[in-house]
Amino acid sequence: MAIDDYRILWLEDDQCVLFNSLYRRVSERVPRIVGTVATLAQTGVPLSTAIQTAGVEPSLRDRVRDLILYVAGPEGEAVRPSIDPYQFHNVLVLCPASNCNLGCLYCSGTSGTDPSLRMSAEVAHDAVEFYFDNVMAADLYTLQFHGAGEPMINFPVVRQSVEHARRKATERGAKLWCRLSTNGVYSEARAQWIADNFDHVSLSLDGPPDIHNRHRPTQGGGETHETVLRTLRVFQRSGVLKRMNTVITPYSLERMVDTVDYLGRLGGIPEVRLLPMAYCGRCEITGLDRLDTRRYDALFDQAVERAAHYGMKIINLVQEVDYYTHHYCGACGFNMVVAPNGTLSTCVEVLNESNAGHEELIFGRYDSDQRRFDVDWSMIDRLRGRTSTIAEECRICAFRTNCAGNCLVRAARNTGTVYLADPETCELTKSALTRAIVELADGSVSNLMYRVSRAPQPYA
Repeated sequence: MAIDDYRILWLEDDQCVLFNSLYRRVSERVPRIVGTVATLAQTGVPLSTAIQTAGVEPSLRDRVRDLILYVAGPEGEAVRPSIDPYQFHNVLVLCPASNCNLGCLYCSGTSGTDPSLRMSAEVAHDAVEFYFDNVMAADLYTLQFHGAGEPMINFPVVRQSVEHARRKATERGAKLWCRLSTNGVYSEARAQWIADNFDHVSLSLDGPPDIHNRHRPTQGGGETHETVLRTLRVFQRSGVLKRMNTVITPYSLERMVDTVDYLGRLGGIPEVRLLPMAYCGRCEITGLDRLDTRRYDALFDQAVERAAHYGMKIINLVQEVDYYTHHYCGACGFNMVVAPNGTLSTCVEVLNESNAGHEELIFGRYDSDQRRFDVDWSMIDRLRGRTSTIAEECRICAFRTNCAGNCLVRAARNTGTVYLADPETCELTKSALTRAIVELADGSVSNLMYRVSRAPQPYA
């Protein structure tokens, strides 16, 4: 029995639910005594002893034992791969530009037109070389292009880097997986090049024309919605469109469900990342209010239900019921993220000293005279210790391996350090995941990833 992998969700009606996100198993609602037994077993007490100690009636002992064994999953804990403290994981993220052709209302980056904010060919070349010199062996490597700005406004560096990294991966007998997060505002020919050379594209579209054009205008205030739709169709034809990124602001909050409905009617969108706006960057100068996160949370379930009609999956920062992890994301010391000037970070939202969390996430610099990267590996090693047990509230939380302390940058913005959990996001996570697990246990929602214990009720 893998006692470290299942969790107990305590409910207010003297009941609980056992669930296991690693093996995707969940019990029905069961009496509190079952949770007591499961808790004792997690402390190392043999299961048979725990059942007797908790005072389970003899006629129910086999049922309690079988249920806990079922949810706990196979014998032995999941194997966690070890990574050399002086090596990167298999993801290289290049941020070719911190300027952009759009002027989004909520942008966390610079989003200007100064060409000096673009990565040079030398930095890009040396970053790829340094990465492959210091990365763990793998059969598949990922090269990802991301913001602050729009990667494709520095197209020569993107093309050069894809070709370069592909050669390096081939030399290792491995494959290269290319990913792109993009605003989609460029020519159809450029969109087709992306479709021919990338494996996974996340495209930003904030909803119907009036919402999207207000959220994501050009630098000059022009509309972008129709251009993004044209790009979307190019990506759909080639099969590289894997996700839509849709930001919810105070302006679009009450139309969240309508926004999902609009995206569903477009067709061919497998997944939508429905993101609550983070109050940072340009929000402070464009007059946007802070997002009412409780209202967002209340409307999110309706959005998920509407998406199901179109076969779309909705995800956000907090509701990861199918997710099991000890690290929230690659920012926990696994990514090599390269800013336009060669600064090394583990997160795409922290590229310079003006970004919250820079003292803890920026771990290296580029020496242009020597054409080399200088790295503080001890910072990477410390970040890898930022796990699901980072704080006391995480260690006792039923959802600690669903979110693992959640977003590092949000934590830095709201607590001053990446080594604490953001309280606001924490509450959203608990609320959303509690509803999701209870709905699974009650059978009121269908999730093909989860297997639910449906034996006859012996507890009445």
